[in-house]
Amino acid sequence: MPSWVEPDYVKHNVTEFQRTGFHGGLNYYRAAEPFFALSAAFKGAKIAQPSFFIWGKADGLKELYSLTIDQMRAGLPGLMGGLELDGIGHWVQHEAADLVSEQLVTFLRSVQRV
Repeated sequence: MPSWVEPDYVKHNVTEFQRTGFHGGLNYYRAAEPFFALSAAFKGAKIAQPSFFIWGKADGLKELYSLTIDQMRAGLPGLMGGLELDGIGHWVQHEAADLVSEQLVTFLRSVQRV
């Protein structure tokens, strides 16, 4: 197991999957295609809300979606910045919990209240 995985977290998830099966996890992917069809009306829409993107440099999904911050700004004009974390994969909130929390608090404090 990776060093960032808490043994109790793994034990809890294994117990729950043994009890309930993995239907929830699979249903997420089963629902993906209808989601894309239902969200077609929003294609090209811009998200203007303030945002901050954190990603892991070791995330395997980067091979499929290799966007840069500048490319993201085309659809996210409210993007205030981003942070790429060395040695971190897909689960940034687990793998670098303290740093992600710190960045999130810093970002939220920088956003003007509405």
